[in-house]
Amino acid sequence: MDFRQARSEYLRLRHAYRSGQIPPDQFEKQVNSMIVRSKGQIWMIGVKTGKWYRRDGKTWKEDLPEIDSADTTTVAQDDTSNKNKQNVKDKFKAVFARKPLETAQEKSFRQLTIGFSVAFIGLLLALFVVIGLMRKGVIETPSELSSIFPFLQASSEEDAGIGSSEALEENTTLSTNLVIPANGVISISGNISINGFLYTSAIRGTWLQRDSSNETLVIKKNGSIRIFSSSKGFEYTGNYSFIDDHNIRFQTDAGSVEAEIWIDADVLTLVINDLPLVYDRIE
Repeated sequence: MDFRQARSEYLRLRHAYRSGQIPPDQFEKQVNSMIVRSKGQIWMIGVKTGKWYRRDGKTWKEDLPEIDSADTTTVAQDDTSNKNKQNVKDKFKAVFARKPLETAQEKSFRQLTIGFSVAFIGLLLALFVVIGLMRKGVIETPSELSSIFPFLQASSEEDAGIGSSEALEENTTLSTNLVIPANGVISISGNISINGFLYTSAIRGTWLQRDSSNETLVIKKNGSIRIFSSSKGFEYTGNYSFIDDHNIRFQTDAGSVEAEIWIDADVLTLVINDLPLVYDRIE
């Protein structure tokens, strides 16, 4: 084995050792077995240092072997490579080294910043709550503020047409959505389709609307429907017919209307012109 082969084998073994492929004792044993004899002298590589050592009597002395130019280049390249690797490791350690603890001044500044941030957020939340209460009319808005900020004035349901009974009743029940044909002639068709759909069985029963209208729907197995309200004093009869699983048509002696239908357990929802009408099953 010459110097070049010994150096190459040492680098291979060191890589295997550092990557966990071979244990420490095996690495040391194999490196110590690599002896180079040149010009009557015995050389070996240090296990830990990777440097060349020459046998001098009973001791080993660190030395550089007199080898040809090719081997000298190899050794120089190995040393340069080792230095470069060490430099990379040093830089890596410098970047990821544990940072020193913050100073007392930095800690005080950080705590002060956090405190101001929390206080500012709390102030904003409180401001939003007060504005909401002012708009709801729970808190009276000072005239000075309302003149500067009109949006703080409490919203008026009557001005918006929400508070009037007429607005509440308009198109909020199935009966108020019944439409009379343009020719003014109401005709109830006997051609209905009620079987084989998603809600064929679920729709049958008596349903009470969730509002003050007390509108009640009585939907029967034969396709007939009765719409009435004892408190409002009206009653309409007719039939219903499924268009598909989620659309239905109601025809009565007061007009007809189509609606989107959804039934979840004992809750019936009819959507007419994007307005949901909710009914609870009572029978």
